[in-house]
Parts: sequence; C-alpha cells; structure tokens
Amino acid sequence: MRMRVVRTGTAMTASSLRADCARCAALCCVALAFDRSSSFAFDKKAGEPCQNLLPTFRCRIHESLAESGFNGCAIYDCHGAGQFVTQQLFGGRSWRDDPRLLMPMMKAFAEIKALHETRLMVAAAMQLPVTSEERAAFQSFAAQLDPDGGWTELRIGNGEGRMLIEQVQRSLRDLRKYVTPSSAQQKPVVNSRQAERRIGHSSRRTLQAGASACGGSPSGGQAARALDHEPDFER
Repeated sequence: MRMRVVRTGTAMTASSLRADCARCAALCCVALAFDRSSSFAFDKKAGEPCQNLLPTFRCRIHESLAESGFNGCAIYDCHGAGQFVTQQLFGGRSWRDDPRLLMPMMKAFAEIKALHETRLMVAAAMQLPVTSEERAAFQSFAAQLDPDGGWTELRIGNGEGRMLIEQVQRSLRDLRKYVTPSSAQQKPVVNSRQAERRIGHSSRRTLQAGASACGGSPSGGQAARALDHEPDFER
C-alpha cells in the first residue's frame, strides 16, 4: 500500500511542530506499545488500538487521563507527526478506512516524529553560544530538516531522514562542551526499546527548548537539557 503524497507548498512552521489531534488518525493510540505501570493502566501492543479509543478517533477518557491511570498519555507529545502523516502523506485517509494502511502509517509516524524532534533540538542548539561555523552547520541542518517539497514517501523510504538525524546527533554531541553540570541535569534517556514500551517518557520536556526557540527564546539550561535527548524511532 503506497502513500499518497500531498504537497502544500508551505514551509514547516512552529505550529506544524505542535500536535493537532483533531487532524490525526489517532496514530499514537494505535502505533505505540506500553506496559501496565504507574503511567498506564493496562498493557497494549504496538499496532493494537487502545481500549479507550472511540470510532471517531477520540479518547473516551481524554478529560481524565491522569486520574484514570494514563499519565503517560497525558504528557505524550508527537510534535505534529500525527497530523503530518495523516494529512500530508496519506491525504486524510486512515488505518480504519483501510486496514492495509496501518503498518505504513506506523512506520511513517515513527520516522516523522524523530525528524520533528530533531528539528526542535537543532533550534535549541542554536540558542547556545556556539561558534559561527557551528551556527552555520546547524542552520544548514535546519534547512535540510525542512526540505523543499516536504518529507515524502521516497525520502522516508530511502533512509534520507535517518541519515540526517545521525549527522545532527553527532554534531549535537560536540556541543556538550557548552553544557555546564548545573544546566544539564536530566533523567537518563531511555533507549529505543524502552521508548517503545514506555511512551510516558515523552520528549516534551527535553524538547521544550527547541519548541520555545521556534516561537521564543529558551534559557541556556533548557537548550542544554535538549542536547541530552536523542530522538527514538518507535516501532
């Protein structure tokens, strides 16, 4: 089942990096897996719709997630990946309309989420007192992360996004010389398998600096903490 690429001709904006659940086919509610814990009230496998998901793609307990034992869902943020995949790549179609779309949408969701997180981290990095050469490198990364024509099936499928993310991560590691111990206090980053199983460890907090940079100015501490996060390809 092939994706239908829809091009809007507009560049990625700060608003496109914010989740818009009304324009998404509830991808986080079906794609991600989690274990019963203090963050989730029951187990769920990847690709299995959440028990609380309604046919309308709305959450039955959305107004009381934390009180119902789903604090992990309450703090989760896809950074706009859900609506991008649903609207831009699949033209508004959904896995419920055509079950054959489920796996392609899940894969695209993981890829786009990682790309959006990386864009936020690049924005956070440019808030640090970097050299002119380093700033130019991150400005180049920012442009590559928002390519002309947008992210398409071909670009995702040929690994272009993953290669770019790896390049950015290597450059981000070099910037840790600007991070002081007091500004880098952060819980250990979970690996990709842990991220898959524990979506409650949302990247919302670690990417706060990048989100602020797209529409404001984060503190040095926020930017530093963002550099300690690497996006995961959830499966």
